[in-house]
Amino acid sequence: MNRANNSISFVLWRTGLVGDASAGLLYAIDTDEDNLPTTQFLTELQPMQTNAWYYYVADYEEWRIDR
Repeated sequence: MNRANNSISFVLWRTGLVGDASAGLLYAIDTDEDNLPTTQFLTELQPMQTNAWYYYVADYEEWRIDR
């Protein structure tokens, strides 16, 4: 749980090798549409059918290149 990121995260998979990446579910603590949940190195955020739930991908290498 991270109140600053407005999220509770549930990791579904993670790589620990070069190019650390993970994916899972984020639950938005505050459901205000202007305050989307986030996580470190977020590269993809897709809303799910259930309100306040999102599928996310966090890929350090992709994030680093885009910055």
